[in-house]
Amino acid sequence: MGSQQSARAAAAVQGLRPRGADRGGKPEAAPLAAAASDQPARHILRWNLMRAWCLIRENPHYRRDAFVAGIAAAGYKLRLGDPSTDSGADDILVIWNRYAHWETMANAFEARGGRVIVCENGYLGDDANGRQHYALALGQHNGGGTWPQGGPERWAKLGIEIKPWRTTGAHILICPQRGIGPRTYSQHPDWPKEVSRRLSLFTKRPIRIRQHPGNQPPAVPLAVDFADCWAVVTWASNAGAHALLAGIPTFYEGPYWALAGAGQRDVAKIEAPDYPDRLCAFRSLAWQQWQVSEIASGEP
Repeated sequence: MGSQQSARAAAAVQGLRPRGADRGGKPEAAPLAAAASDQPARHILRWNLMRAWCLIRENPHYRRDAFVAGIAAAGYKLRLGDPSTDSGADDILVIWNRYAHWETMANAFEARGGRVIVCENGYLGDDANGRQHYALALGQHNGGGTWPQGGPERWAKLGIEIKPWRTTGAHILICPQRGIGPRTYSQHPDWPKEVSRRLSLFTKRPIRIRQHPGNQPPAVPLAVDFADCWAVVTWASNAGAHALLAGIPTFYEGPYWALAGAGQRDVAKIEAPDYPDRLCAFRSLAWQQWQVSEIASGEP
């Protein structure tokens, strides 16, 4: 195998070796990747044995072609169909979200020692150049898994403005989740009404509920609901990311969230929200989503 392929395979092993990592994108060192140069024969053998199952749908939106190309570029041999019972520690499963029978499949795959890459729509939509992003993480989505954590340059390249905190506004906006995901994570259908009831104990402000666009087409653009908004309360929706960019204090109630570092937990503080630093959280977010071209290259 050529030196270029060896380097690429070593990078792939390093990128997919965050075992025991803390949540929040802090994977530990990759001993197998580090040892690759010391044991080239063993590394080549592993490279030839690494297998991957890609269950991304064929629908053009999901760009299965890019994921398949990335799997090959990272040195994995693509297997067709559902994962077999002989998958092991060097194998990966690529799925869209982690719910219904895909969750069961992912649980079984991990129980056999494999690793699951969970994909979803990117957190911030297209960038300034119209390039689409997809969220990627090991194990779980939306802040619950692990991901490569790099420097500030990736966020800087997006060229997205973080507006100053807003300290005025009239209404509170509730932004529910779609309701899909792992059973221990997905939002209960009654959550919007329940959190509205709790908010009414702490504020007299008008409370609006904006349904997730995947469940109900919005009556007005998000920017209209953000106008004169005092605070946003979400389960863990991407609408919360846009609220934080707009300078609107954002509370979340899901078990975890990709922007937890910039969000707040206690809705009892709705009338006196905190104004934490957001830049660190968005720099981390930039490493949780990737362009189609990057995915196809095998970089993440």
